[in-house]
Amino acid sequence: MFRNLLLFLLLLPVLVPASAIDLAPFSYKDPRSLSLGGITVFGVPGIHTLHANPANFSQDDDVLYTLVSAVPHISLPPDLFFSLKDLSENEILEAGSSGLGQGMNIGMGLTGKGVGLGLLWGYESYSFGDASTIQGVVDSELSLVLGYAMEFRLGDFIFTGGGDFRPVFRVFGPYGSETALETGKLLGRPGKMMEVLAGLENPYYATGVGFDLGATAGWKGLGLGVTIRDAGDTIMAVSRPSDVGEAMDDMFSLSGFSLEEGASDTLTVPMRIDAGLMFSFEDYFFPGLRPDLYLEVGDLLHTGEGTRLLESLRGGINLDTSGPLSIRTGFNAGGFSSGLGLELPILDIDLSYYRLPAVDAAEEGRHGFALEGRVEF
Repeated sequence: MFRNLLLFLLLLPVLVPASAIDLAPFSYKDPRSLSLGGITVFGVPGIHTLHANPANFSQDDDVLYTLVSAVPHISLPPDLFFSLKDLSENEILEAGSSGLGQGMNIGMGLTGKGVGLGLLWGYESYSFGDASTIQGVVDSELSLVLGYAMEFRLGDFIFTGGGDFRPVFRVFGPYGSETALETGKLLGRPGKMMEVLAGLENPYYATGVGFDLGATAGWKGLGLGVTIRDAGDTIMAVSRPSDVGEAMDDMFSLSGFSLEEGASDTLTVPMRIDAGLMFSFEDYFFPGLRPDLYLEVGDLLHTGEGTRLLESLRGGINLDTSGPLSIRTGFNAGGFSSGLGLELPILDIDLSYYRLPAVDAAEEGRHGFALEGRVEF
C-alpha cells in the first residue's frame, strides 16, 4: 500500500496540465543552515529537516519534539540596519541593488527515528532593483509535511533513504515601485507593512502537493548525500483572489485545495537536485572544539560548466564547543556568512548574518539577518 501511495505521488504532476508560470520554492529561513552558506543536504537537524533532506528524518535516535520554531529575518545592507526605520527614498533605491525586505517563518512538529511530521508557515516581502528603479514580491506558504526515512547498516557503512509529501498552499504577488518604496519605509514596522501588502490586488493563490526524496551514505565521519526537492515538478492549481488579504484568509482556512485534472490555470515549482558531502571529526580537533565540514553543489539540473558551476557551490564549517555554544561560518556565490548557536535546556537560539547569491533584478548578493528561538525536547 505504501509503495502504491508513493507511485501515485510521483505520477501526480502529470495528472494536471503543464503550466506557463514557474516559481521558485518558498525560502524557509534556517539560521544554522544560512550560517553555513545555505547547506541543505547535511547539517540540518530537527524541524528544519522538513524543508531540507528527508533522509535526515533518521538523523536522531530519539524523536525530537518541536513545540515552536520562530524565525524573524530581515534583508538589508548592514550599514543601513540601525537606521531601517528612517530610510530615505534614495537609500531604499540603493539598497535594492542587493535587495531589502523582511519576513518570518514558524514551524512545529516532530522528527527522528525515521519519522518527519510537521506544519510550516512562512511569509516574506522582498524588493530588488537598482539605483533608479525597484520592484518586489510578497510570498507566503503553508505546508503540512508527512515523511519517512529508513536506515541500513553494513559494517561501518550507513545508508539512509527518505521521502515526504507536502500538501501546499501558496500566496504570491508581485508589486511595483510605488509599493516597494512604501514597504521599504516600513521595514522597521512589520505590522504596518502587512497592512499595506494586504491590499495588493490580484495575487496568485495556488494549492497542490509536493513530493521530496533524499539519500545519504556515511562511513565513519565521511558522508555523501543528495536531495530531490519537488520531485517531478510540483504543479498547483491557481486562482486570483481580489487581494492578498483575501488570499491569506483562503490559505489559513485551507480553502480551494484541489488535485482535479483540467485546472484552467496552474503554477509550477520546478524540480531541484542538490548534492553534498561532509566530514565530521569524531574527537575534538582543537582543545574544546570539534569541527564539521560541509561542501555542496546546488541545483544540479541547471548547473553547467565553468562559472555556473562555481556559482552553485556552497559550504561551511560548524565548530561545536565543549559547552552549549556553536560557532559557524560559510560561503556561497553571494559572499561569506557567519553565526552562533546556543543550546539551552528546552530552548535553542540561533543567530545568523548571511549572504545569498543575487537573484531577479538585484545586482549584488543579498545581505540578511535571521534569529531563531526554538522550543524543543
